[in-house]
Amino acid sequence: MPRKAFVADLQQVQSHSPHPSVSCIEKGEDDGSFTFKVADGTLPIEITVLIPELSDYPSEHECFLYATAENVPESISKAIENINARAKKISDIISITATAICSKRGIKRQHSTEYDPEYDDDSMDIDEDEEEQADQIDEYYDEGDFGDSEEDGSIAGWSTTVSENGLAIGDSQVAGSTDPLQCECIKEFCLDLRAVKSAGFKVGVLGNLPGGSGYLAISIRISKLGISDEAMTAWRLNPDKYLVLLMHYPSGYKPLSAMAKDSYTAKKWVQVYVGTSSRYKPSLQEAIAAFTKVKKFKEDQDGNLHVFKSEGGKLDVHGLSDSQVDANSPIFEGTFISRPVSELLNERLLALTLYRVSYGFGWDGSEMFYEDFQGRERSDIIDDIYYKKDDEGIVNLAPLVQADILQSNCKSHDDIPFPLVAMQYMLRHFVRCTEFCLVCHNKIDANFEALKPYVCSKPLCLYQYMALGFGPSMEYEILDQPSVIDLLISFCWVSASHGKLSEFPTGLNLVVPMPGFSSGTGNFDRSQQELSADVMEGNLSRLNTGDWIIMTSLSGSESLHCRVVDGDYFPKVRLAIAASNPHSIFYADSGKDVGIIGDTKIQVSFTVYDRNFDELSDGVKRNSIVQMLETLPSVNEMREWLIMNTKVGEEVSLKTWRNKISPSALLLLRWIVASNRSCIVQIDQTPDDPMDYKQGDVPPDVASSAMEETKEKKKIILGEERVHGMDGWIQFRFAMGAPDKEQRFVNEVRSTVEANALAFPTIFAFHGSPLPNWHSIIREGLHFRETAHGRAYGHGVYHSLDASVSLGYTNSYRNYNANGIGSNNQKWWSKSHLCINSAMCLNEVVNLPNEFVSKSPHLVVDKVDWIQTRYLFVQTGRPPTTLSHNPSAPAAPIPLRTLPQDPGMTPRGINQKALVIPETASTVRTRSGNNQTISQPKPSPAKKSRIGTKIKGIVKRGLGSTGLLGQDDDGYSSCATDQEDRDILSIDEKAMPESQNTSLKGKEKQIAKSKNPNAFIPGNLDIGSIQLLAEPSYASPLATKRINQELRTLVKIQECHELEELGWYINRDSIENVYQWIVEFHSFDPNLPLAKDMVKHKVNSIVMEVRFGKDFPMTPPFFRIIGPRFLPFQRGGGGHVTAGGALCMELLTNSGWSAVSSLESVFLQIRLALCSVEPNPARLEAGGNSSYSPHEAKDAFIRACRTHGWQVPPDFNSII
Repeated sequence: MPRKAFVADLQQVQSHSPHPSVSCIEKGEDDGSFTFKVADGTLPIEITVLIPELSDYPSEHECFLYATAENVPESISKAIENINARAKKISDIISITATAICSKRGIKRQHSTEYDPEYDDDSMDIDEDEEEQADQIDEYYDEGDFGDSEEDGSIAGWSTTVSENGLAIGDSQVAGSTDPLQCECIKEFCLDLRAVKSAGFKVGVLGNLPGGSGYLAISIRISKLGISDEAMTAWRLNPDKYLVLLMHYPSGYKPLSAMAKDSYTAKKWVQVYVGTSSRYKPSLQEAIAAFTKVKKFKEDQDGNLHVFKSEGGKLDVHGLSDSQVDANSPIFEGTFISRPVSELLNERLLALTLYRVSYGFGWDGSEMFYEDFQGRERSDIIDDIYYKKDDEGIVNLAPLVQADILQSNCKSHDDIPFPLVAMQYMLRHFVRCTEFCLVCHNKIDANFEALKPYVCSKPLCLYQYMALGFGPSMEYEILDQPSVIDLLISFCWVSASHGKLSEFPTGLNLVVPMPGFSSGTGNFDRSQQELSADVMEGNLSRLNTGDWIIMTSLSGSESLHCRVVDGDYFPKVRLAIAASNPHSIFYADSGKDVGIIGDTKIQVSFTVYDRNFDELSDGVKRNSIVQMLETLPSVNEMREWLIMNTKVGEEVSLKTWRNKISPSALLLLRWIVASNRSCIVQIDQTPDDPMDYKQGDVPPDVASSAMEETKEKKKIILGEERVHGMDGWIQFRFAMGAPDKEQRFVNEVRSTVEANALAFPTIFAFHGSPLPNWHSIIREGLHFRETAHGRAYGHGVYHSLDASVSLGYTNSYRNYNANGIGSNNQKWWSKSHLCINSAMCLNEVVNLPNEFVSKSPHLVVDKVDWIQTRYLFVQTGRPPTTLSHNPSAPAAPIPLRTLPQDPGMTPRGINQKALVIPETASTVRTRSGNNQTISQPKPSPAKKSRIGTKIKGIVKRGLGSTGLLGQDDDGYSSCATDQEDRDILSIDEKAMPESQNTSLKGKEKQIAKSKNPNAFIPGNLDIGSIQLLAEPSYASPLATKRINQELRTLVKIQECHELEELGWYINRDSIENVYQWIVEFHSFDPNLPLAKDMVKHKVNSIVMEVRFGKDFPMTPPFFRIIGPRFLPFQRGGGGHVTAGGALCMELLTNSGWSAVSSLESVFLQIRLALCSVEPNPARLEAGGNSSYSPHEAKDAFIRACRTHGWQVPPDFNSII
């Protein structure tokens, strides 16, 4: 097995180093990685080697190398990057790398004219073995072995003068190139990169592109995307960073025209990942890590799991410790939707692009077509619905985001720069992410707007969203904003407990205990944490390790939620107590008091978590939600556990706290956090909040004076965000609606100012609502679809300038107890540190009260775009202990920069004093404090000129503003492009020669080069003398299209490579029906018995007939040998050839066939089978030149399938 081979090879080199300069060979932290040190008398250099896919080792694997130490000489770094270790064993990798490093150090000594203390005289001693290895390395590079050209399509002969990013091209090199394919590849690469650059994006190259494995980074500064401040806050985006589309080409750069010929295996040509970086491109180490996903699980003594990961995040830069990561590293990390967007591009982008080019769809039509015909046969008639104009979605987007290269007059694949298409499509789904489901990627049909992306209404999408970890990290939210998490849980708890919760976490496979039902009884020993179940009950089911139960004292005075940690000795099981709830709210029987809280041994009844949540009634679902939330630890407990139990390099996850939090409760918590569609940012600190206590910090009780100083600075910043006049209320910044909601609000304000010449374009007013409503409000936004309080003053969203009036609307559900849930004394979630009594928001509203539905006694606004939420105020039920809670404490300081208010429409706080609102609360007022709106920033004329450059003469591009009023930064500042990337973009197209004279192709070329008298000569086969199957009379559009694609690909490969190198040949002139081919296999290793028999019988090729069925590529083609005849297996033959001439290979049956298999790879595997010598080599029969009949092959193929249990293709009889 590949993994065993890797481990064995690593152990071998650890016991005996393959190079005298190599030491300290160790297994790496990640699966498939190892490290070693190279020293030739100098300070050692540590090298890390990673094999991302061990399943491909040791024959087809990719391999990445980098130096982990800092300040490695540039010549050494270049040498390491230039090494091609693909498909090489560990010993060869180490030997090649060590020799390259040693030879580079020697070169530096020979050519340097200045003294370098890093290299002393002792390091000049190189023995004969090292010199021989150095010669081998030089020969290895001179041959241009940058990949297996048969397999990955890369071309040998690339220049070995590699720049820092590994790119081996330049004007002089291109001009001197004699390989037309190399020139064409470089030309396509440079033109596509120029198109991306001309469209307004930055371009960076890493690795060995275009000829070898490498990475293409396309980026744009986030501030240029026109995303509102509220959306950037909700999405955790830094406007100063770059949004980066990283494209990995493992087999060299492939333009769209090349990938279109084999779209079914597109992933092997290019993979993408979306992230952010402080520079326009990540480092090579980060690029490697982004496409490497390895997880390792360890269990500690308490039964908690620890998950170590390497997924391109900043917690773990591919196995490097914090001390090893360069402080100046770009820090390439994923965004909140990196995974779903990356998967969308990897799975669908190429197919969607080809649909658009072939049929003329827009993106919407192409996505609909993909969804409707995925895996199904397409009709020749295309419905007009797919040609509808693309939905613009979010309005006011920057022109750069709206740009679409495919809307131009591109008519063929050759005209389209695929990297630009990928970047534009990525921006479409990134900026408009709230319009699409994060799992199925379809448009969400919702009757409300959201600021955060989520999933559609399909239960499967919700399940995958939660199970696969899409969306924001709940654990990071707990670490960063614990009060916000407490707020969300509290809103859900009060909504469920008061019977208002209407949307449930269905489809998540939640299992809960059924209220009122008992699985059995038993005795619980507190001191031993053991439950002894009564086995006399006939329906008692076994309790297994990992099960969750709820135990209730028979008096109902206490309930315990527990995980079974040891069920091997049932009916006695050992438990871990997760939560203890005195005065149980679910099993309040009137039975006698059998046990009391604190008794060592009590008699209990228990119920197993085994009821499917989805099958319960709505009322019982609400009961179960309240029950599960009561089992959770407090948010601060969860935060403290994450901090204390997460090590560097580990995944931050509550899933590993499995003895404390049940899987159902954890999924419920994740649903509560992920389904929040608004942006809530914590401003105030609550009594239990440990300010600045983040992962890696020391605990608060040992905080240093420096930390105290940081706290004071943070208080000053928070003071500038707080509204003055709402003492006694905890404050949060609050925003709802679609990402463009802010821009629509700004547009309404602007038009109002222009039409009415208002001195104060907006006012602020309160909106109060009962606590049970807020769970839905933060998901659906403010609307007036439902009537809750009579609507005496018309339909609209009700506001008041007086906080006391709005406060009256927050208590409508006080002491209400729906469905008998909870006790009248329990007002909030018992684990909450907020203990919310009331909640109301402060909204900014367009200042046109005469156009409101009503302006007295309430402000009733029916235009939703005239309202923008700004603050959420929460009143706590805890005793006042801090400044932010205590009404009798000194008032909070007034913000230094404030917004002037309309004297006649000034909001008043609870104490009837006018509110003082900080300037940061609004984006429609100037930063200087006056009341005029400001114009949008515009690029300079020079910038406009550069932006207007044509892309390959196809379309013009331009950059717009961010689309936001009040944007201080125009978004056009940019870091400098590295010199090597500028060199790529500046290569002169005129320096590239036209395609060389390629008349010597095929037959003439092979005859001219052949020196073997028995060599294969194409075109000599007499087709007329061959007995073929009757021509097929069937056809299907899908099969015909795919067969033609395969044929064109194979012919092009045949023209670009030596026939002796390929080992197979197709004479396209002999193909009269695309469903019936003749293929010749030839040029076998002369040492093989088969090759010797061919020479003996004067046979130049093995002739095969290939037949395709109408269901191809869903079913495999049928291969049969026409001649010569092979020695049967029963008489000592081999080569996977049956007695009738069919091939005995599972690959060619329905059991082993894959629709994405290319015929090039099938040809390769057939050739390998013919060359196989195990258990017996293939041999020709004594007659030599006789042939097989078609019916012999048919019968032999069916016999082989029955013998091995393989499935015969369903269309096999029609083929024959």
